[in-house]
Amino acid sequence: MKSTPALTPVTIILGIGLRGYREIFRPYYSSLRAKSITSHGPTGALFRRLVLLSQRQWHMMRQMHRFVARGLSLCYRYLHIYIRFMFLVFLALLKSHIYGAPRKPAGKRVLFLTISQIEIDARINKVARSMAESGYEVTIIAWDLTLRKPPSEKVCPGVSYRWVDYIYPLSLHRYYQDAFVMAGLRETFDYVHANDLTTLLSAWLLSKLRNVPLIYDSHEIWSENVFYDRNLKKYIPHRAWIRWILKHLEKRLLPDADIFLTVSYGICVWFKDQYNLKKLPLLLPNYPELNLLEPHMDSSLRVRCGLSQDKFLILYLGGVNPARNIESVIESLQYLPDECVFIIQGPGINVYGKDYVRLASSLGVQHRVFCLSGVGRNEVVAAAQSADCGVLMLQNLCLNFYFYYPNKLFEYMLAGLPVGVSNFPTVSELVNTEQCGVTFDPHDPKDIASALRWLYEHPNERNRMAERGKQSVIEKYNWNVAVKALLDEYDRLRG
Repeated sequence: MKSTPALTPVTIILGIGLRGYREIFRPYYSSLRAKSITSHGPTGALFRRLVLLSQRQWHMMRQMHRFVARGLSLCYRYLHIYIRFMFLVFLALLKSHIYGAPRKPAGKRVLFLTISQIEIDARINKVARSMAESGYEVTIIAWDLTLRKPPSEKVCPGVSYRWVDYIYPLSLHRYYQDAFVMAGLRETFDYVHANDLTTLLSAWLLSKLRNVPLIYDSHEIWSENVFYDRNLKKYIPHRAWIRWILKHLEKRLLPDADIFLTVSYGICVWFKDQYNLKKLPLLLPNYPELNLLEPHMDSSLRVRCGLSQDKFLILYLGGVNPARNIESVIESLQYLPDECVFIIQGPGINVYGKDYVRLASSLGVQHRVFCLSGVGRNEVVAAAQSADCGVLMLQNLCLNFYFYYPNKLFEYMLAGLPVGVSNFPTVSELVNTEQCGVTFDPHDPKDIASALRWLYEHPNERNRMAERGKQSVIEKYNWNVAVKALLDEYDRLRG
């Protein structure tokens, strides 16, 4: 077994001074190499062994040099960010003390900050477009994940992106986007609009430094999020100390928000109770835009899957990942008639589709499960119209799931489908009030089967549910109605 030279203080020192090592020992190494080739017997073997040892030592020192250089570079970068951050905080607090409340906006220029993948984030794009249609000029600062995009890109009249090269942040640094602050200080704006807690601190700094109003749109309760652990193969929450820091940060910055909005009534109540707010946050749910009713595609789910008209199509349309609890619906098929089939359609199906087919095969229902690729954002309603019902079956993994109020629920309703949803308070209240579907226990496949069987066995009531749901979205649960409240709040700040 070949031995490896020990890592000694000498090798570390030589590794850091790699250039010096190379210049000093190159003649010595060349001499060793020449003697190893020309010498024979024990002497040649000795020289060849010395050459091999020098090669290993050289490789080790080169790796050590790279490791130390990267470590020092990272430390320098974060020390630089921390010093600049402390200076900006001091300057922001000083200006806040001098000027007091933010000045009334002189114009209608809005700066958005987001770490989301902006091209597919429906909510941020809908808000930006709606504001642009009302005369605002919106600039969205976001990460360039490809590192190949132009610095600026205009996506529609009144809305442009400012791309910042993506640098993966470490631990709690992800809640302060230094690059966004630097990019924002180069812009001219009258409002700054933070999307989620990950950009709130950066937006707060820009708000204080420019003395402009701060708007905070919390898409979820960030401190209560869960993340998928690939090693444990399950969702886990933040560590307790991280949750404490996130709540403390949010509680400290919220009083400085001139407009605070979120996505569901349950989350509104949680924020008010958790942080002792004087009033509920502004509610801006992820309702669909009515222009989704315009025809965008002709393909039918029945045609694509080769299904006859007597089949009952249960549709899940949306992002596909372990949090969506798709497995429970597949398991429920064994308690449903053979006419009931389950169609899974959305981004991520190429990653998880094989697992769903494998599960269906183990239950003997593989001929009743179909996996289809996702469709464009403007085609979701058209894609759903040929199904018989739409399902949303999140499990109670965290408060964000428990209070969920998803856009897919209203897109199903707009498509004219009765819905089957988890029996959580916010969605259950809506479904029961509008009488547009059924609820079930998402953890119990038999209960899911019982609810879906009722829809299958009562076609007339199912059709009436579908009609009531569609009409309610057209009249009140749509983006055109909901966004007016936010636009009115922006106008209020202008006086």
